[in-house]
Amino acid sequence: MGAIVIAVVTAFGLYRAAHFKKEVEIDILSNKKMPPPPSKISNSVQEKIKKISLASQEGPIQAGEISKIVEEETEHRLRDIKQEYSVKYQVVVQEKNKEVEIVKREYNDVKQKYEAADRSYKKVDEEKKTTDAIVKNIAEGLVVVNQKGEVLLMNPSAEKILGVQKEAKLGRPILDDMRDELMISLSHESKDQGERVIEFKSKDENVKRILRASSAVIQNENGRTVGMVNILTDVTKQRELDDIKNKFISNLTHELRTPVVAMQKAMTILLGQSGPSAGSLNETQTNFLNIVSRNLTHLGRLVEDLLDVAKIDSGKMRIKIAPSRLDKIINDTCYALDTWAKSKDIKIIKNLDRNFPEIPLDPGKITQVLNNLIGNAIKFTPQNGKITVTSAWHPDGTKVVVSVSDTGTGIAPENIPKLFQRFEQFGDQQGISGTGLGLSIAKEIVERHGGEIMVQSELKKGSMFTFTLPLKQTRNINGG
Repeated sequence: MGAIVIAVVTAFGLYRAAHFKKEVEIDILSNKKMPPPPSKISNSVQEKIKKISLASQEGPIQAGEISKIVEEETEHRLRDIKQEYSVKYQVVVQEKNKEVEIVKREYNDVKQKYEAADRSYKKVDEEKKTTDAIVKNIAEGLVVVNQKGEVLLMNPSAEKILGVQKEAKLGRPILDDMRDELMISLSHESKDQGERVIEFKSKDENVKRILRASSAVIQNENGRTVGMVNILTDVTKQRELDDIKNKFISNLTHELRTPVVAMQKAMTILLGQSGPSAGSLNETQTNFLNIVSRNLTHLGRLVEDLLDVAKIDSGKMRIKIAPSRLDKIINDTCYALDTWAKSKDIKIIKNLDRNFPEIPLDPGKITQVLNNLIGNAIKFTPQNGKITVTSAWHPDGTKVVVSVSDTGTGIAPENIPKLFQRFEQFGDQQGISGTGLGLSIAKEIVERHGGEIMVQSELKKGSMFTFTLPLKQTRNINGG
């Protein structure tokens, strides 16, 4: 019996030693605190040892059998533990792998965002360098101010024109140490926008310089004004050349005008149109003199047009306002041109509102406008055509509308934008020519009166020119 007890104790010791050794190894691998080894043998092992003990009563005990039982149980327990921790290890590895994947994705996202931001920065930087190069090298002066009037940007041309250094002006009010005439142009509070001409004496050269200044407000996305941009162009040389040109044209036209007028007077006497007759003429002589008279009239109009252009460019064209009957001016103009119209079997129809009050206008200048519009209509309308002259109230009741429509050749759509420019002619294809100045002068006269002129036309169907005149003059017509 003592041998059985010794065998059981020995087996139990071996089992506990083996189990504890494996738990220690697992504890080291998992770095976790394991529960203490079991304090007693498992039921299955006890049952097996009990059977061996009962069998030993009939024969000698086999210590090897008990050891084998304990070893098998130990291996079984170790397999269970190993399998359990293998599963746990795989779960931990998977979780760690997921974390690594998340970190990798986040890293890649950050990397891509950084690369995109870097590309955007390089693109913006390149565009900024390009813009800076353009601003630096443009001939016009460029000045940008914020809503406080402080300088944000100034290019070298502006420094030269204004006679200042950019470093001394950046962040400071633009009006500091500025001449009065330039202050008016550059002030962010100025309500006048568009182009202005400024004359001032140069700081260094002590000579007169002329600038053309253009300004525009800068607004944010909410429509709030945040600053102003000013473009300054030195037009001193250009103005000097324009003055020389205008003086030349003025002198030339005055020199031409005198002999033309003298020849026209002589022709009226020869044709018996005024004063005592110079003698009888046969039909052939009369026809030749009529040709000369018509060409002298054309030359006279050309000289007058050139004189008007010179006056407009030099600012010397004067509008002499007087209360006038518009219907009378239209009737007189139509009567003067009626002979020309009848020579082409063209009928002039007048639809005039005779209830107009006297309107403040320059009768001579408005007659010039009507002469040009009706004359062009006669010129570009074929035989047996029709011209209609209409006057009516504007829908807003503050101005009158005069229109001249015809059944002529019309104007191509691509030519309409250029119609009121100087020296533009579109009648050559019909063998018709002119100075190319009449419509530009007419536009200037109408706009000086505070009105506007426009055209509607369809090729091969005719044109309609319309201009407006205000019933009251509220502006300085002569700009003085």
